[in-house]
Formats: sequence, C-alpha cells, structure tokens
Amino acid sequence: MLSILNKITERILDTLFPKQCLFCGASNILLCKSCEADLEVNNSPLPDWIETRYSYKDDRVRKIIFKIKYNHTPVLGLEMGQYVSPYINTNDSILIPVPISKERLGKRGYNQALYIANGMSHTNTIDALERVKDTQKLFKTKHRDERAEEIKNSFMVKEKHKEFLKNKNIIIVDDVTTTGATLYEARNVLLKSGAASVRAFTLAH
Repeated sequence: MLSILNKITERILDTLFPKQCLFCGASNILLCKSCEADLEVNNSPLPDWIETRYSYKDDRVRKIIFKIKYNHTPVLGLEMGQYVSPYINTNDSILIPVPISKERLGKRGYNQALYIANGMSHTNTIDALERVKDTQKLFKTKHRDERAEEIKNSFMVKEKHKEFLKNKNIIIVDDVTTTGATLYEARNVLLKSGAASVRAFTLAH
C-alpha cells in the first residue's frame, strides 16, 4: 500500500513541479548527466569489501543526499542508483538496502536505500533486512566505537527471505558510509544467516 501511495504522490508532484536538474536547470531530470559527471569522486580508502562512488566532501553530493532523504525526493535516489550501476557488478549478487526504523519509515514514507538499490538493479533487489532496534541518528555519534555500539543488534533477516539468501552473494546498499559501523553490522547479520559473501556499496563517503 505504501509503495502505491508513493507512486501516486510522485506523479502528482511531477505534474505540479516538473523535474529540473538541481544544478543547471535541465528539464525532465533531477540530476543531468553533465552535472553528475562533474561530481567529486571519492578517493578516501575504505575496506576492500566496501565500494563507493562520490565524495561527501563535495557540497553538491551532500545536497543530493539531503534531498533524497529529507526533501521527499526518493526518485532522485532512483536516478543516482542508475548513475552508479556501471561501477559495480551486480549480475551474480542480490542487492539488499539498509533498512530504516518503522518510525522513520512512517514519517518519511520511504527508505532511500531501497530506491538507490532499485536504480542499480530493480530485478536483483530484495528488501530482506529489517531494523529491530531504533537508534539515534548516527551523525550525532562521532567515533567509530560509539557508532558500533549504537547500531549493535539493530538488524535481522526477515524470516521469509532466510532460506533464499543462503549461499548467495549479497551487496548491501546505502546512501552514505562514514565509519562503516552500519555496514559492518548488516554484513555480520547476513553472513551469520548463511550468505556466501557480502559486499557493500554506498553513494558517498
């Protein structure tokens, strides 16, 4: 029901407020190819199982992430997923978005990570994790140990997906990674559930 309401809302908004590129005003798209190509690429080191595309130091990247998450613009997440899809091989993998709490889902109306994952590969995406512990927004905790403790025991695999995910290669998808605490926790849960391998991809770091 929620996804149907989201689609109806998107159509109404598209009619009332036609899409324009955030930075140059090009029509019918929220981020045009030219402006996307100009975004700063991340060069900071990450663990070998985590991949990312853009640098969060770029003000434009921060604006994109903020708009996806807080300005009721999930379709921008879909566009960004389409832009990053050539940079990661998803053919033999299941994409699983990092879930948000039921409270935040109720307020926001959508999970931005799910839209990003669907943009990367609609056919391979499964919303298989659920958040069983509500946490404070992790940007409020600066140190990795604090974040790891805050996010500990926050996720579980949905019962209906447990058997299917066994021995599968999985890519966790999220918008941003900072210390990687959220991705580590989600990865551990999936590996303990029997996944063959677990990588992660985020839009920015």
